[in-house]
Amino acid sequence: MQAGEASTRQRGRGASGPLSSDELRAASTLRQAKDVAEEIEALRTRLRDTKPGDRNRARLDATLYDATMRLNNIMALAVFRLSQITREELQAQLSEGINELRDRVKRMSTEMITRRIAEIHDKAAAVLGGAPYPVGLATRLREAYIELVGNLSGLGGVDELEGDERALVQSTSDAIDRLASIEGKFGMLRELDNSER
Repeated sequence: MQAGEASTRQRGRGASGPLSSDELRAASTLRQAKDVAEEIEALRTRLRDTKPGDRNRARLDATLYDATMRLNNIMALAVFRLSQITREELQAQLSEGINELRDRVKRMSTEMITRRIAEIHDKAAAVLGGAPYPVGLATRLREAYIELVGNLSGLGGVDELEGDERALVQSTSDAIDRLASIEGKFGMLRELDNSER
């Protein structure tokens, strides 16, 4: 039996009687998470079968990323709704479904998120290497980075990071810090210049 199936089959009746509204919501949310996980797996298969340079590849990649972020949000909601359940047996059953689903998608989600972090790192590195510096870039990259790391943590992927992935996450944070420092100094010089006019 796959993650969530046991839970959703309990909709209407639990081990000790009819399910409460909180229990029904928790089971429904887990079912939604399972559906999105299946969508992600199907997208990964399509992306794997798409040749490099295919015009549909970028669209599939963006859709896959959006689905991964959506799954993270649904999983967070499922954990919250699980905390509202008081019947220990049902709580344990749903908790097992959540953990199985998290393990199922953890690695593929980690790969997707670290690829996005690598893109942020490359943008920061390009500017530090002399590329034009759009004002406010450090803030935008920091916000995107924080969101990605938060999603990675929510899926339990931080502990799954391999050595090079962990180094990438840290070096990206360091690069953004350097950009922020440069931008801060630039802002101070601009204010000084304006005050002297």
